[in-house]
Amino acid sequence: MASMPGYHINKGPFAFLDDTFDGTNPGNYTAALAAIAGGLLGAATTRLGPGTQLTCFQNQWLGNPGWNQFKPEATLQQGLTAAINAALAPDPAHPKPMEFFWICAREHTFELYFSDGPHQVNVFIFTPPPVDPMPQTFGTLTTGEGIFVVKAPTWENTPPGSNYPSPITPLPAGVIEREVWRAGR
Repeated sequence: MASMPGYHINKGPFAFLDDTFDGTNPGNYTAALAAIAGGLLGAATTRLGPGTQLTCFQNQWLGNPGWNQFKPEATLQQGLTAAINAALAPDPAHPKPMEFFWICAREHTFELYFSDGPHQVNVFIFTPPPVDPMPQTFGTLTTGEGIFVVKAPTWENTPPGSNYPSPITPLPAGVIEREVWRAGR
């Protein structure tokens, strides 16, 4: 996982949900509601099986002692349920597509926002940084996320050792644009 500056937006561990909730299979929506109702750890175990990703989700997300006061499991469970129901509401046989974003910020809050638009439901999972963050190293970044940042140039544009594949595009007025990348799905 890439290091996280003060505010970072990406698909994170939720990237697979964009494909699951693409609007083409209503059964994915109802199956997800049933899985979520049984608890997030059970749903994650079914999807991931044992291994590093499950351990990370269990320890960093659901069991993170620094996040307990924010009720991350209840927040995710109830928020995802409400967002999926919103996508199903107009016509359960033809649900709206959904897109998911993770926003990690130096704020002391854990919230799930969703926007029920006319054509799709957008979900934003807003978290504080991990209490015991992973080392600030970069894995192999292989996939552009279709998320772009426009900002003033800073040191984090290309952190040392990152091998960041996305080019920096200079824009007028002294700002830059760069696509956010992640390790492959």
